[in-house]
Amino acid sequence: MRERSPSLTAQRVAAYRLGLERLQTPFGDPSADERLARDVARPMRFTHSEAMAGYLQARTSFFDRVVVNGLERGVSQVACVGAGYDGRALRYAEPGVRWFEIDHPATQADKRARLEQLKLDVSHITFVPLDLDLGGVDAALAQGGFDPEAPSLMLCEGLAVYLDPPILETLLLDLRSLATAGTRLAISLPFSATAPDQLARRERLRAALAALGEPARNELTSDDAAEMLQAARWRTVAVSERSRGAGFTVAAPLWAPAAPEAPPTQSRVGGYLEQLYHRRGTDGLSRHLCDAYDIEVRRIRELDIGVFRVDRRDGPAWVARIFPQARAIQATQRDAAILKFLERSGFPAERCARPEPVTSYQGQAALVTEHLPGRQAKPTETACHRLGDLLGRLHTLTDLPAAATRPGGAWHHLALEGNPAGEVAAILSLLDNAAGRVPASQRDLYQTLLTAASKVDDCQGLPQALIHPDFAPANAVVSAPANPTIIDWTGAGQGPRLWSLAFLLWAAGLTSLKPIDSVISAYRQHVQLEAAELARLTNAIATRPVIFSSWAFATGRERLPSVVERLPKIRARAEKIAARVLKASPAV
Repeated sequence: MRERSPSLTAQRVAAYRLGLERLQTPFGDPSADERLARDVARPMRFTHSEAMAGYLQARTSFFDRVVVNGLERGVSQVACVGAGYDGRALRYAEPGVRWFEIDHPATQADKRARLEQLKLDVSHITFVPLDLDLGGVDAALAQGGFDPEAPSLMLCEGLAVYLDPPILETLLLDLRSLATAGTRLAISLPFSATAPDQLARRERLRAALAALGEPARNELTSDDAAEMLQAARWRTVAVSERSRGAGFTVAAPLWAPAAPEAPPTQSRVGGYLEQLYHRRGTDGLSRHLCDAYDIEVRRIRELDIGVFRVDRRDGPAWVARIFPQARAIQATQRDAAILKFLERSGFPAERCARPEPVTSYQGQAALVTEHLPGRQAKPTETACHRLGDLLGRLHTLTDLPAAATRPGGAWHHLALEGNPAGEVAAILSLLDNAAGRVPASQRDLYQTLLTAASKVDDCQGLPQALIHPDFAPANAVVSAPANPTIIDWTGAGQGPRLWSLAFLLWAAGLTSLKPIDSVISAYRQHVQLEAAELARLTNAIATRPVIFSSWAFATGRERLPSVVERLPKIRARAEKIAARVLKASPAV
C-alpha cells in the first residue's frame, strides 16, 4: 500500500463486494457490513471488471465459508491480518467470539473513523495497527489480548501478493507461534501460473496493482507458498480442487518444535502435542534401518503416529516404532525386554525383529518388531473369550524381569510412561492447559468435564500384575481363527490388574453385553477378582472412556458440548457392563 494513505485496493475490494452474493447465517449483522462497504465505495470511480468480480466472488465465498465453518467448530478468536475494509467481524459477529483486525495504521485509522461515524458496534473487535513490513504480529496480537490457548481462525485474504517473501515467511512463523489445537489458517496465495490463460491473468493483475501504486512484491505461486507453509510448521488441509487452483488454502498447525531462530509455540497444549507426537527425520528411517541392521528396505509406510510398516526385499516385513525425543531410550529398551520375556513365556505378543531391536535415531528411540500378517480382532464373543483368557494368563505371569516391574499401564498417547495414576494426572494437567479454549458460555460444561475427570478411578491400592496399556480388540491381530496376538506394548509394566480388565470389558461391551460373559468366564479361569475390585468395577470401566473424551476435547478433536453430552451415556453403559460382570461372578 502507499505510505500514510489508506489502501486503494482494499477500498475497491469493499466496493466490489457490495454486488456479491454472501453466505447467510442466523447470527451477525450483514447490514452493518454493507453500510461500511457503501461508505467506502461512495466516492470511488473506477472501471468495473467482470473478471475481477468473478475472482472476488470466488475468494469472498471461500473465506465466508471458512469463517462460518470455524465459528461452527467453536473457535473463540478470529484474527484478520491485512483486514482492510473487510466487514466480516460485523457480518458474522457471534456472542463470545473476539475479533482482531491487524492492518497498516493509515488504512485502519480511516476504517475506524468510518465505523465511528456510522455508529456501528465494534465492542467485540480489537484493532491492532501494524506495518507488516516491520514484523512482530505475534507480539502485537499478544499485546492486544489474543489468547494462544484458545482455538482460533487466522485469515490472510488478498495479502500475500503484497509481501516480500521473507516478510510473508516471518508472518507465517509468527502466526504459527500463536496456534493451538483447533486453530486454522486461511490464506489466499498467488494462483499457479502455468497455463497461458493463467499467465495472462497474473500479468493483468500485476499491472492493475502497479497502476494503483500498490504493486505486487513477489513472484510466488501457490506451489511455492505451500513449501513456505510447511517450513513455517503449517500443514495444508484438503480443499476443493477449484479452490486450490485459485490459490485458496486452509492450513492446520504442524506439531513440530520451532527452529532455534523461530518463535516457539506459546500454547501449553501445543507444546504438549509437539512433545508427544513429533518425530524427527522420518524420511531418513529407511537408510537408518539399512545401516543399523544390514537389510534392504523396499518401502516404508506409516500406519500410525510414529509406527511404520517396513517392507523388505530380503526378508519378511517389520514394524518400526519411533518414539518422541522426550522419551528416554532406556524406556524403549525396557519395552523390548518385556517383549523378550513374553516370548520366553510363550505368550502371544509381537516379537522383536532382532536380538538388539532398539537403536537411537536422531536422538529418538527406535524399536523394530516382526510384522504380524492378519486383521484386527472384532469384539465377537469368540474373540472376547480368547482375549479374556490371554489377559488372565498375563496377570498370572510370575518371575517378572526388572523391566516388567516398572510402573506401567499409562496410555502412551497421553503420558510418555508411568502407571494409571500418571495417566490421570496427565489428563488433568492437559484439561487445565485447555481451559483457555473455553468460551464464557461453556464454563459450566467445562466444569462438568473437569469434575468427571477428577473423579475417575486409577485403581490404585488394588492387586497388581503385569499390565498392557491398551488391552483391547484394536490391539489384537488375528492371523488364524481364535488365535489373536497382542501388539503395541509401549509402556507396559506393573499396575492394577483391574485397569486392563476394565478397559477390555468396556471395549467388549460397547455395543452388546453378550461378549462380557465371554471375557469374564475366560478370565476367571486364571484370576478371581477380589471384593475390593468388584466394588470399584463400575468406576474403573468408565475411567478410560472419560479420559479419552477429555483428551479429544483438550486436543481439539471434539467440541466440548458433544463431549459433555456423552458423559452420562458412558456412566450408564459402565453400570450395565459392571452389572453383567457381577451377575456372572460368584460371591466373594
